[in-house]
Amino acid sequence: MFYVKEPITDNMEFQMEITDKNVFCRCPVCGKEVPVNLEKVLAKVKGACSRQPSYVKTVPGN
Repeated sequence: MFYVKEPITDNMEFQMEITDKNVFCRCPVCGKEVPVNLEKVLAKVKGACSRQPSYVKTVPGN
């Protein structure tokens, strides 16, 4: 299981499992939230997913 964790205070942290339902990013063109399929992203970039943008399929005005 993979998860993210974020410290809330010195004595408390938030942990959440990473699933196919809770991974998102922002489109660098329009700023909308985009669901991310990590299996596809990791296969495409061979595991180096840092700073990999995901785009909205149709951006109004483009």
